[in-house]
Amino acid sequence: MPEETIAFGAPDPDYQQAQEQPSPQGQPATGHVSIEGKTLEERRAMLRAPFPAEEIELLPKYTGKKGPDGKIPKSAYRRCDVCGGWHPFPCVHLDYVGHAGITDRLNDVDPEWNWEPLALDQHGLPLYDSNGGLWIRMTVLGVTRYGYGDAQGKRGPNAVKEIIGDAIRNAAMRFGVATYLWSKSEKAERLRESGEQQDEGKEPPAQGPFSMRCKVCGHVHQFLDLKNYEEWLAYWQGGGEQNRCCPNITLEVM
Repeated sequence: MPEETIAFGAPDPDYQQAQEQPSPQGQPATGHVSIEGKTLEERRAMLRAPFPAEEIELLPKYTGKKGPDGKIPKSAYRRCDVCGGWHPFPCVHLDYVGHAGITDRLNDVDPEWNWEPLALDQHGLPLYDSNGGLWIRMTVLGVTRYGYGDAQGKRGPNAVKEIIGDAIRNAAMRFGVATYLWSKSEKAERLRESGEQQDEGKEPPAQGPFSMRCKVCGHVHQFLDLKNYEEWLAYWQGGGEQNRCCPNITLEVM
């Protein structure tokens, strides 16, 4: 373990207390929280709470230039050491929570939440717009907000389910669900549209103090210098738990 003189940012007290709180009698330790006795503000805070690391997935998003035909060059594809998939480079890996995780969060906070399509066609089915997307209304804790989903031009039954799941995730973001993960997604979209190359990320400075943010929960950690960071990195990788904000902590230089 590193020497006591090493300064390091402690996790948020509320987060640490929540992690150390034992599960209620008879309630599985799955991250689900009883809403009995919770105030409206507490439920809204539950909507915005970070997701456990095991519920966060990686989605590669291509940020390079496309060919004259508007398609991604085949030469851009290769095996990825980050997610293990086969996809084009350069890219950014987006942290996201799937449809099931979002639905679980909504069910935990408001068992009576619901969504409905903004319009119906002549058969009484959800009406898609000219782009093949679906506008929905979502009501959570008595408040209604809009969301939009699409399947990136795909068609068929699986595409319909993808559109619905995408619309639910999009609408849930308007209530603060996993919003901290969306900023990276929006940056990647701007890079893709502009054709800019993805920034691989800043390296920790060789000298002086610096800060790093956990890409999973958003907590900011502070280090005295590069040596301080490397010592603590080795400590975490060795299984150390002190000042760890997430089970699978992933840091980026601010």
